[in-house]
Amino acid sequence: PMVVNVSDEGLEANIRAAIATGVPVVVRQPVCEGEILIVGGGPSTSLAEVWFGRQTGAYIMAINGAALWLHEHGITPDAIMILDGRPGNVRFLHGLPVTVDAYLASQCDPDVFARAISQDRRVFMWHAANTILMPPIWAERRPFAMMMGGSTSGLLAIPLVATLGWRIIHLYGYDSSYADGAGQP
Repeated sequence: PMVVNVSDEGLEANIRAAIATGVPVVVRQPVCEGEILIVGGGPSTSLAEVWFGRQTGAYIMAINGAALWLHEHGITPDAIMILDGRPGNVRFLHGLPVTVDAYLASQCDPDVFARAISQDRRVFMWHAANTILMPPIWAERRPFAMMMGGSTSGLLAIPLVATLGWRIIHLYGYDSSYADGAGQP
């Protein structure tokens, strides 16, 4: 089973609150042309490569804090993706232009949805596979796509963008390590 960092009760409350916002739900889209770069927060992220991708017309989706980091380095992503259910993740939206679309998991804290909506940015909700808490999602009776493939933002970003129609996907910052050997045993 997928394990998240909020209680089952908190997770269910977050999902119910997200559904109540009425934001559009991600559903399978036709295959699209072009390339997408998914940028995580690992130290292997190459600004030069991401910049080159931007210059060649690639769409850029950043995960969590990588969105603001890119923006602060002169590369504004097209979208941010957030999975985590804790309220402190609202910080990932601070300082981002409203032109950055927000792809928020239904398990995100209501404050994250409220912030994104209040900023007048385009907000889309997606569902991470979680068999324990499916009833609120089924009860909504709207078409939806369920993202499967892991329990981390990086792993779920891949099926999310595939559902959105992308087939040429480049991953940056997916090493989950520390720079200069820090944290190594």
